[in-house]
Amino acid sequence: MVQHHHHGKHYHVPLAQAVSYTINSPALVLSKLVHNVVVRDFDWDERWFHYGEIEYYIFVFALWWCIGSGIDRKRRPVRHAILWSVACFMGVCFSLLLVYGGIITLPAGEYETPAVPISMLLWGLGLSFYFGKEFRLLYMLKVRRA
Repeated sequence: MVQHHHHGKHYHVPLAQAVSYTINSPALVLSKLVHNVVVRDFDWDERWFHYGEIEYYIFVFALWWCIGSGIDRKRRPVRHAILWSVACFMGVCFSLLLVYGGIITLPAGEYETPAVPISMLLWGLGLSFYFGKEFRLLYMLKVRRA
């Protein structure tokens, strides 16, 4: 987690940000993916955010908003089963990406602390369990209707 500053000097990520990366590892993975694939040529984040990319903060907000809305939502029959099944499939794919990323980056030592890859692995396993459970509920709903 050594990052470059504007003048090419290296500095270590502060402890609070390393803890944030550990807690919010799904947002970290998505922000790195978006930053490397979509917005890598833009310099707008370097002027305003010295610690991390703006995409990370946007995905942290989206991650916890989705978790909070999922907790607050009452269990009702799914109205848009096709849309929810596509979302669950994407969630399973993303959870497998998290597990893969955690397994690959742990021995490589890409991060200062092994807590980030371990967190990626745990988040991936937890999300795959959650989305697998949702798939099962959708399947049971389909079987009951048939």
